[in-house]
Amino acid sequence: MHGCLLVGLGRFDESEPLLLKAIEGLELHEQEMPSNAKRHIMSTVERLIQLCESTDRPEEVTRWQARSPNTAAEELVPE
Repeated sequence: MHGCLLVGLGRFDESEPLLLKAIEGLELHEQEMPSNAKRHIMSTVERLIQLCESTDRPEEVTRWQARSPNTAAEELVPE
């Protein structure tokens, strides 16, 4: 959560290691989580996408978008 707040403040150097550690721990325990707690994974991935967009790293944006359930669902919706 602290990493998410730091992204919002534009403190990207501080937030990235926290977000990466958070996503690692969340994904490690994903199978044990109740379904409503999995929103934390989505939120962390969304902040990583925001961080990579803000620091001009399009390859990493694409990589994180591929891991985001929200992005996958959006791609299935016709325009």
